[in-house]
Amino acid sequence: MKVQLVSTWMLGLALANAQVYQPLGGILDRDGNPANMERVSELRSRTVQHDFSDETVEQRDTRRERADAVKKGFIYAWDGYKKYAYGADELDVLKKKPKTTRNGWGATLVDALDTIHIMGLDDEFRQATEMVAKINFHNDGGQLAKVFETNIRYVGGLLSAYDLSKQDIFLKKAVELVDLLMPAFDTPLGLPWQMLNITTGQGSSETVGT
Repeated sequence: MKVQLVSTWMLGLALANAQVYQPLGGILDRDGNPANMERVSELRSRTVQHDFSDETVEQRDTRRERADAVKKGFIYAWDGYKKYAYGADELDVLKKKPKTTRNGWGATLVDALDTIHIMGLDDEFRQATEMVAKINFHNDGGQLAKVFETNIRYVGGLLSAYDLSKQDIFLKKAVELVDLLMPAFDTPLGLPWQMLNITTGQGSSETVGT
């Protein structure tokens, strides 16, 4: 399977919001000149998955053994998360209790969606999808949202799941979250605040201990 890189959608929105970086005439390169669109197209079409078509039988067997070992390791860790902290951001492995570190929206669950799908864990993916549908992004868990972490883990996780499964719920939840994150980009340069109060839309810099 060819797994394509997911575009940094949030960064694109920020650049589109800052007209100096996204002029009407098209995309500029780092020197301010019109970008080579053929090169841009080539980069966008690249894949990150190695082509195994020419591997030997021995190489194939080694690859499958390694993949199986990774899958078993994931299932072991996932079973612990499901048992003690399913739907929570993280599992405190020493106390065997859930931890809220990313607004309580289930960072581990959303972050793992694409892995679960790629590994063919259909029942787990179905259950996780049901959990995603219940996420309330308007409830920030009493925490400021880290814009970067929220983007790569939640938005990235949802868009990856949508790209792989084509289930609309993932795109719907991604758009819902992005709409809440947009005030973070309401800055003079379009570059986001580090932290965002989801409830008020107020951005701020990151402080020690957050």
